[in-house]
Formats: sequence, structure tokens, C-alpha cells
Amino acid sequence: MAIQVLLVNLLALSLGPLTVALLTDRLFKRLDSIGYALVWTVGSGALIAFAAVLACRRLFVASRVSLEELVPANTPSGAGAAAQPRLR
Repeated sequence: MAIQVLLVNLLALSLGPLTVALLTDRLFKRLDSIGYALVWTVGSGALIAFAAVLACRRLFVASRVSLEELVPANTPSGAGAAAQPRLR
């Protein structure tokens, strides 16, 4: 988990400002168009994130179903689960 956070932050902190600068300088060619570059950068990042969620959704659901088969949702777990009374 820590490696994932590290990689995401390294990518976001390096590619985010670079993309805004390149869009401002090369595509719009005006210094006062930094707002447009920010909109394009954040918008495209949001679309990429949404596409990643959709791409991984099927795998997430499949892994959750297989986990529920191993540990049913209504089964109490923990050390003292057998001694606890069952609520109706």
C-alpha cells in the first residue's frame, strides 16, 4: 500500500505541473491561459481515473465475491465469537 501511495504521489507531483506548463507554453501559447491548462489537466486526469475505476471494477467485484465465499458475511469472527450471544 505504501509503495502504491509513493508511486501515485510521484506521478502526480511530477506530471501535473509539467503538463500544465507544457499546455500553457506549447498549446495555448499565452501566459494568461494557465486556467485553461489547469482545466484540461484536471479534466483529463479525472477521465483517466474514471476509466481506471471502470476497468478494475469487474476484478474488484470478483475478488469480493470469492472473499465472501471464504468468510460469509453473517458469520461472527474474532476470538470470543462463540461465547457471544446471537442477537435476533
